[in-house]
Amino acid sequence: MNIQATANHERISTCPADCENTIIRTLLKLGIPANTKGFHYIKIALMYGVESPIALTSMSKIIYPAIANYYYSVSASSIERAIRYAIAQSTQRGDSELISQIFGYTDSLKYYNPTNREFLAVVSEYIREMHSNSSSVQHYVSA
Repeated sequence: MNIQATANHERISTCPADCENTIIRTLLKLGIPANTKGFHYIKIALMYGVESPIALTSMSKIIYPAIANYYYSVSASSIERAIRYAIAQSTQRGDSELISQIFGYTDSLKYYNPTNREFLAVVSEYIREMHSNSSSVQHYVSA
């Protein structure tokens, strides 16, 4: 039996490993199921978003094709749909305190699903802020 790999294993971003771990932990806390395709697509999109926030301004021309190039035989529309489904799961299953902290929602949490672009932009800014705070703390402690 010959099994072919379906993913290109080259590094897709210069996001450091600790940044990738922060993205994964944040997505899990937000309630995005790790066993969905959308989880992996969002992780890659956030790696791009943390690295270059301007990339998130053109989802259909930059982000979706980049993810489609990383995973073989995946269309941009299926990537968009998987991300949208994962975000919908997040609002139903996620830590409501963290979602409120990141997005600023209070009562309408269960009734409002952010768009893919909004979700990725806000979460990437949150992760970027976390890393800027942690690196400044580490620098301060080491000095």
